[in-house]
Amino acid sequence: MFTSLAKKILLAAPFAAVVVTPSLFYPYVTGKVLLFRIIVELAALLALMGWARGEDISFTPLRHPIVKAAIAGAATLFLGLAAGIDPGFSFWSSFERSEGFLQTLHYGLFFLLLVLLFRDQVWWKRICISSIAAGLFSLIALPLALGNFTEGFALVFKNGRLIGSFGNAIYVGVYSLFMMFFSVYLFTAIKKEGRKPHLPTFAAIGVFVAFLLIASKTRGAFLGLAAGGATMAVLFLFAKNSAQRYFKKVGIAIIGGMVGIMALVAAFGFLLPNGTCPLCERMLTFSPSDATNQPRLWIWQSAMKAIAERPVLGWGQENFYAAFNKDFDARHYHPENPAGSEIRVDRPHNIYLERLLDGGIVAFTALLLLFAILLKSLFIRIRGTDIDPLSFSVGATFIGMTVAYAVQGAFAVETAPILLNFFLFLALAVFFTSSGEKKTEAPPAEAGRGTRLVALIAGGFSVFLLLFSGVYLPYQKARLALRAQSVFISASVPPQTFYDTIGSAMNAYSPVDQREMTFEYLMHLARLTGAQTDPEAVEFLIAVAEDHAEPHLEASEREDRFGHNIAEMGALYKIAYERTKDEQYAAKSEEYLLRTLRYNPRHPGALYNLAGLYEERSETEKAAAIIRTIKELWPQDTTFSEDEEMQNDDQDASVSQ
Repeated sequence: MFTSLAKKILLAAPFAAVVVTPSLFYPYVTGKVLLFRIIVELAALLALMGWARGEDISFTPLRHPIVKAAIAGAATLFLGLAAGIDPGFSFWSSFERSEGFLQTLHYGLFFLLLVLLFRDQVWWKRICISSIAAGLFSLIALPLALGNFTEGFALVFKNGRLIGSFGNAIYVGVYSLFMMFFSVYLFTAIKKEGRKPHLPTFAAIGVFVAFLLIASKTRGAFLGLAAGGATMAVLFLFAKNSAQRYFKKVGIAIIGGMVGIMALVAAFGFLLPNGTCPLCERMLTFSPSDATNQPRLWIWQSAMKAIAERPVLGWGQENFYAAFNKDFDARHYHPENPAGSEIRVDRPHNIYLERLLDGGIVAFTALLLLFAILLKSLFIRIRGTDIDPLSFSVGATFIGMTVAYAVQGAFAVETAPILLNFFLFLALAVFFTSSGEKKTEAPPAEAGRGTRLVALIAGGFSVFLLLFSGVYLPYQKARLALRAQSVFISASVPPQTFYDTIGSAMNAYSPVDQREMTFEYLMHLARLTGAQTDPEAVEFLIAVAEDHAEPHLEASEREDRFGHNIAEMGALYKIAYERTKDEQYAAKSEEYLLRTLRYNPRHPGALYNLAGLYEERSETEKAAAIIRTIKELWPQDTTFSEDEEMQNDDQDASVSQ
C-alpha cells in the first residue's frame, strides 16, 4: 500500500521541472526545486514505511553497475565539498541556483527510488507519459501561474527564443531531447505489448517536440541531436540480427534525413534574405569572435585556470564564482555598455569543466566512468543475433540519447529540469539493461523487525529535518524576499513599513545563501538614494542598509569572494556622500570599495566608483592611480576625459619632482 502510494507520488516529479512560482524569489528556480524536494522526500518516507511493514522491495538493483557508478559520482562530489573552499555554501547553495550537494542528494534519492520501486513496464510507461505531459504543460505553466494568458504568453519568448516555464532557452532545447527519447521508448513499449500505438497522438507529440527544439534555437541541443542520430545510424547499419536488412534501411534513412535537414538549413541560411530564417542564420553563423560566443570562451579559460589551481578535488560545488572573481577577465566588462557586461558568472557552461571545478579530477573521472558504464551496459544488452528487433531499437535509442546528452553537455548548464530527466533516463536504463538478465542471485537476508523500526524512525526524522531546513525555511525566506522587493517599487509605503518589511526578509533565517537578495536590495537602495535631495531621506535609506544588509557583509570571507555586495555597499555610500557631503559616508565608501579590490583587483564597479569618489573629494593622486588602472584594463573607456588624464599626469610629474 505505502510503496504503491510512493510510486504514484513519484509520477508527479517531472511536473516539478515546469513549475513557475511568481510569489517566490527567483520564480523560475525556487518553486521547481522545493516541489521536487517535497515529492522525493514524501516518496522516500512512504517507501520506507512500506519496507518496514514488510512490503516487497528488492534491493538487488542496487548491485547494478550503473547504480554503483552513480553513487560513486555523488561520493566524489562530497569529497570535493569537504575539501572545497566553502563547504556550507557547496551544500546549501543559493536561491538563484539551488544546485548544491543537498539538491544532488535529492536527485540521487529520486534515482534510487525509481530503481527500487519501478519494477515493471507499466510504471515506466506512466512516468514517461508524465515527463512528456510536463513538457507539453511548459508552454502554459507561466500564463497559468500569472493568471493572465496575454501577459504570460508574451513572456514565454525572450530575445526571439522560447524559454517556456524554464526561464532559459537552453533548458528548453535539452528538455526536448528527453521528450523525444521518452516518446520513442513509449512507442516501442506499446508495440512490444502487441498493441498498435495511436499514430496521430505520437505524430502530434513529434510536431510539438520539433517546435520546442526549433523555437529554442539551442545550438548545443542540435549538435547533441546530430551526434546521437549519427550514432544510431551507425548502430542500425552494422546491426547483426534477424532484422538487419530493415535496420540498414533505417540507418540510411536517418543519415539521409540528417543530410537533407542540413542542406535545407544551409540553403535557407545562405540563399534567403537576412532575417527570413533566424534559426538557419543562428546555426550557420557560429564564430569564436561572435558577441554571444566569445564570453563563453573567456569563461572556459577562467575555468581552466581555476582547475589548474585546485586540480585534484576542485573548489567544491557552487564555488566557481570565487575562482572567476579572483582572476576576473577584464574583457567581460564593456565601458560603453555596462548593463550588457557579464561580470557575475557562477557556471562555466560546460558540464565537464563544472565537474572538474566541483570535485577535481576525481569527480571528472567518475562522470566519465558513469557514461562509459552506461554505454557498456547498453551495448551488452543489444549485442548478439537473438535479440528482438524492438529491443535493439530501444537500446540504440538509449545509446543515441546518451551520446546526445554527452555532446550537448559541452555547452550547457545542468539545472533542475535537465538533471531531473537525466536521472529518470538513468534509472530507466538500469531497468532496460536488467530486463534481459537471468536472475539467479539468492534473495537478500531479511531485516529484523527491530532493524526496520529503527530505520523507519531514523528515516522519518531525516525527512522531517530535510523538509524543515531544505524546504520550509527557504520557502519562507523566498516569500518574504519577494514581498520586500515589492516595497522598492511602491511609492506609497510608509517609512516604518518599508524598514520592517526589508528587515523581516533579510533577517529571516534560512541556511540557503542570500547573496542575490542582498545584491538586489542594495541596488534598489542605491537607486532610491540617488533620487533623493533631502538629507534625512538619505540618512533613512542608509540606516536601512546598515541595519539589515551590512551585518551580513561584516567579516564574511564568502562575501569577500563574491565581491559584488561589498562593491554595491561602497557604491551606496558614495551616492550618499554625493547627496550630503558627509565625510563619514565617503570613508565608508572607500573602505568597502578597497575591500572589494583586495580579492578582485579588476572589479569594474569598485574601480569606477573609487575613481569617482576620489575625484569628488579632490584626491587627485589617488584618482589618477585608479584611472590609470582603468585605462590599462579598458583602453576604450571614455568615462574620463583627456583633460582629466593630462591634469592627473602633470600632478603626478610635479609630485615625483
